Amino acid sequence: MVLMRCVSGLANASPHQPVRLSLSRAAGPDSGHGHLALITYDERGWWEHNGVAVLVHEPFEPAECVVRLQELGAVLKTSSDRLESVEADVAFGPHAAVVDWSTVAVAPDDELVPRLPNLCMPVEEFGLPDEVAVTASAVSIETQVGRLGLGVDLVRHFAERGVTHGRVVEAEDAPYVSADTTIPVRGPAAAIVLGEVDVLRQPAGAAVGIGPVLDERRDARGDEVAQLLMATSPTTPAEDLLRVLDVGVGYVRRRVAAHARLPGEVINTISREGTEALRAAAAGNPSLPEEAARRLHQDGSASVRAALAGNHACPEPLLAGLGNDPVPEVRAGAAGNPKTPIGRLEQLAEDAEPVVREGAGRNVALSTETLRRLASDCDRTVCAAVAGNPLCPPDMLQELGHVLPQVVLANPSAPPRILAAGALATPRRPGRSSGRWRATPTTACSPRSWSTARRRHAPDAGSSCISPPGEPPRHRPSR
Repeated sequence: MVLMRCVSGLANASPHQPVRLSLSRAAGPDSGHGHLALITYDERGWWEHNGVAVLVHEPFEPAECVVRLQELGAVLKTSSDRLESVEADVAFGPHAAVVDWSTVAVAPDDELVPRLPNLCMPVEEFGLPDEVAVTASAVSIETQVGRLGLGVDLVRHFAERGVTHGRVVEAEDAPYVSADTTIPVRGPAAAIVLGEVDVLRQPAGAAVGIGPVLDERRDARGDEVAQLLMATSPTTPAEDLLRVLDVGVGYVRRRVAAHARLPGEVINTISREGTEALRAAAAGNPSLPEEAARRLHQDGSASVRAALAGNHACPEPLLAGLGNDPVPEVRAGAAGNPKTPIGRLEQLAEDAEPVVREGAGRNVALSTETLRRLASDCDRTVCAAVAGNPLCPPDMLQELGHVLPQVVLANPSAPPRILAAGALATPRRPGRSSGRWRATPTTACSPRSWSTARRRHAPDAGSSCISPPGEPPRHRPSR
């Protein structure tokens, strides 16, 4: 029974744990359908709730009552043992709820389980640190509405219920956190925890109370295009950027965090107190101060470190360390950065991960010898990175043009003879692979017919792209 799974999914801290049953009409024009919500409350400051879709009798009237969770579970278990897969029939009365002809007494105090706040606006998502499951300590999270604090009891409850991610939501002009549990029940019957949080710090200039901050953000809706134009214009004054950073929508604020005109002290603040998305945007800012770079170098988020690794403003000693990061995407960022020390760059060009070698293949600081080695890489994306490198030698571009013509033709350093051969080549037929070409008779001006070379060297999925000059073509066996 789905209703029995819903009861099992709620925390039952004591034999007298009360639960609020709330029956409402389902959203939509169809009659005869409703939703039965089950809600519990912990006096330490959080609700747990789930629910099930139900059929209702017409004329319909909303109903609710508070009963003991353990007693409701016992009645449902008896009913499920007797009726097997048949769902329960629930009726509401003034003094009792009737479940399959069994009576469950209604609690005399209706306020034992306070009603859920009216949720009206999600703010953003957040992740809980891995160490929370071990330490169960209080946690602070940076959000668009300021720094919020999760008390130790709520964090410990999250850990016990298998919560790893949550959402900051607005309810009645106050912030709450909402999270899906996974223990003891997963899936639709799993409970959702809604907890109260403390506002530890508000954005600069915010009024007392979090409600006005959310109202200001809501009032700014509809101006997203104007905000985005300001955030992307290189001439936007710093004061306008700061205003958009305070009231803009999420994706606009991330653009502002990456803007070169953003003051250094603001970037430092974002690197210290910003959300993960804002820190990642600030890590790619071309005006990144060294203080912020050193802080972001130690950031626990791989996306933040990857953004820093690709930033030309990152100091070389930090790039050398990022080139040894355990996450391939971070090493790939360092491999593509021309400021990475040449010794570390040569090591990254031999990395076991193709995405790292691909980043090195695009790097204009890589030696010609290493570029030649990467041009014969077994991974096609690495070969394509070399083919697009402006410092790729002409003879390598000619060889790569046999198998990656479109990438080579887009290279600003492609010699005129290759461009002429490419201009005279036409696609084989519509719908075929974009890399296959058919040469016209006038392609005799090219050193070698691209179509002939294509048939000789064209790799299927997984085969190597070209061979080093003077060696016969290599082909890796098909997978």
